Amino acid sequence: MVQKYARAACNNCHLRLPKPYLHSVTAKEQTGSSGWGYSLGRSVYGKKKSKGTSARFYSPRKRYTLKTRWYCTNCFVVKHPRVASSRGVKSKKQIEQEALKRERQIKERKRKERENRKKSFKRSKEGAVKLRSHIQEQIKKNKQKFSKSNINNINLGIQKLNDAIETANPFTGENEQRFNALNNRLVTKTKSLKSTFYSNCTNLKLKLLFSFWTDPWKWSVAGIILLGVLIS
Repeated sequence: MVQKYARAACNNCHLRLPKPYLHSVTAKEQTGSSGWGYSLGRSVYGKKKSKGTSARFYSPRKRYTLKTRWYCTNCFVVKHPRVASSRGVKSKKQIEQEALKRERQIKERKRKERENRKKSFKRSKEGAVKLRSHIQEQIKKNKQKFSKSNINNINLGIQKLNDAIETANPFTGENEQRFNALNNRLVTKTKSLKSTFYSNCTNLKLKLLFSFWTDPWKWSVAGIILLGVLIS
């Protein structure tokens, strides 16, 4: 014998479905009401003449009954959104809207990540160009303070940084893996050029000025500490 589920009709759209595919809502509903009324009565006890007579008045009342209504998923979500939310029931339209919302959020996150990569890469490239120009200017102004071998070593570091800058020029921020490779190379060559210039500079004054130019925050912290020591 084949067993079948009991069926019911949706209270809103009247679509008949098996009850496991429907959602029930039990609520108190008004089923009727009574109006004003009165009644007269006499006591059944005592003698006939002494029997008391009473009058009763009735105020209007409403009658309520618990009723169970059945709804299909779409009508249930529309008619009883809070109950549907508490039960974790979602309509097909809601599921599609949530999927579209997630897709938009993913696209927006990727866009922001791409913009952040472009900005970070732009800062790295600008810093490298600025460092290259500053070192070239220092060598030009103080050429007599560097030996020929020192200048050759510094120029070699500048050439390596130039290669990194030229390789990085067409980058648009799309590919995260390529960004990491190019940015790491650019940062590495920039640090290498700083170290090369500092190690090949024999003039103490130029070294201090270069150190202050490349890392001003270190000198600011040192100045604040020294000021605190002097004040105390």
